[in-house]
Amino acid sequence: MVTMARPRVGAASDGVIPNEFAVAARVQVQRMMPVWMAKTRCLVLRGSKAPILAVYRHRNVTTTGDERLLHDGNPLKVMILGDDTLVQVAGEKTMVLVSSRVRKHETWAIVFASSGDRKRMYELVKTWIELSAFLQTLTGFESIAKSNYSVVYMCHEQEAASEAKGHGAEFNSARSMSAPSPSSLSRRRGHRGRRFALKRVGKDQSANEIAITARVTAIETLRPYLARYLYMYETASDNSVTIVMQHYSGGSLADRIRAMGSANPLSEKIVRSVLSSLCSALYALHQHGILHLDVKAGNILFDVASSRTFLNLKLVDFGSATPMVTARTPWVTGEYRQSPEASDRANGGTYGCMAPERFDGQYGPEADVYGAGVVLYHMVVGEIPFPGKDMYQVLVKNMAGTVSFASPRWTHVSSSLRHLAMRMLDANPATRITLPEILRLKWLSQNVSTHELKLKEELSSAIASASERAHKKGASAGVVMGSFHRHGESNSNYSEYDSGMTYFSWSAKYA
Repeated sequence: MVTMARPRVGAASDGVIPNEFAVAARVQVQRMMPVWMAKTRCLVLRGSKAPILAVYRHRNVTTTGDERLLHDGNPLKVMILGDDTLVQVAGEKTMVLVSSRVRKHETWAIVFASSGDRKRMYELVKTWIELSAFLQTLTGFESIAKSNYSVVYMCHEQEAASEAKGHGAEFNSARSMSAPSPSSLSRRRGHRGRRFALKRVGKDQSANEIAITARVTAIETLRPYLARYLYMYETASDNSVTIVMQHYSGGSLADRIRAMGSANPLSEKIVRSVLSSLCSALYALHQHGILHLDVKAGNILFDVASSRTFLNLKLVDFGSATPMVTARTPWVTGEYRQSPEASDRANGGTYGCMAPERFDGQYGPEADVYGAGVVLYHMVVGEIPFPGKDMYQVLVKNMAGTVSFASPRWTHVSSSLRHLAMRMLDANPATRITLPEILRLKWLSQNVSTHELKLKEELSSAIASASERAHKKGASAGVVMGSFHRHGESNSNYSEYDSGMTYFSWSAKYA
């Protein structure tokens, strides 16, 4: 006897496609209507490269208010799903499936207890058919990164491999790739030769990363600055979640800095462009109540392979990210605030790129400003502010937070850039420059490209609208989007976050 908790309708609202979904339903099979098929049964969808629907005998049992579905281990009926399976809605509570994987034109009419159950099962069946068709095209899996709780694979489609073999050439990782629409994936056309990154994370150990990734991908204003995530789905065999991401042929900012070498530092124009996009992305995250907490050159990707093109910055890796608290105590001289989640998230991040206060388990938006400052320093000098022969040296220097600006590279940049770097890398979070202050700087607006200008105007408009809606919705509660001080308290460091994106009127200010 197998006991299975019945997922609530909408159980995957966190963006993760569940590997298994069970619901009570009556199943009618064309030209064969045994008595047991007319009764209410346990209908189970199991997702994989070859998803199936299975019908079991069951009975409902209520334990401590939680409804559970009990069924034995042998299914009464099984339907194998594929991209040739027809799925149609036949009524408020009814859906029909036609498949020829087991028997030709086998037809099931499924009647659910509620329209919500029908809608949920319909969405999941369609999604798993589409996802399985996509997964079957992938090959050439190569592990490119690994940690205690995750592993990242690079892969490409079978068509690309056979095409490269036929022409006697290796697959070109720099091949251009536009993001596929979900509908095109199931047809397996229009995206030949594309590469993908698959990150498999432990479901229990990486619950925070999974939740944050699903959350940020649903935010429209962040899409220009984030990697394209195609799917997030459960794998039952090892209790993991696989995150499918578009591969970016431009590589990371860290790779580009390393490739250019000490003799070819990035120009101030490029530094300005990257920093402008990065700070815009971080500000948008903060406006939606999310801290990244692992801002570094290695987590900044580009979608253009040319090493001379630094447009279309993509911020990735939310393994250390955490939601902001909606009420924060004001800064006190010599002290700073501590998040309730500090004990859980304090260790997230990368040594050498973390704000000093992080080592005391305390952080806020200022920590991401510091991370952006490390990226700025890295672009100018060619290395992070806290180099060392081993991790211990890096850790000790990072905890102290003392940054040296003695490198000759700083003599070749403007005083505005150097002064900004110093303020961003201020070891005291209470006096560190804020993102609103950075984005208002005239230096940052110099030589802004048309592409960047358009993104900033769109971001300004979207966040201003969101802020207005949040003010109206939360005014009575004293909580507004982007506001982190208590109702009635004064907090000069964060009052700027309440003003929306008024400082982003680029076209009027710098036209």
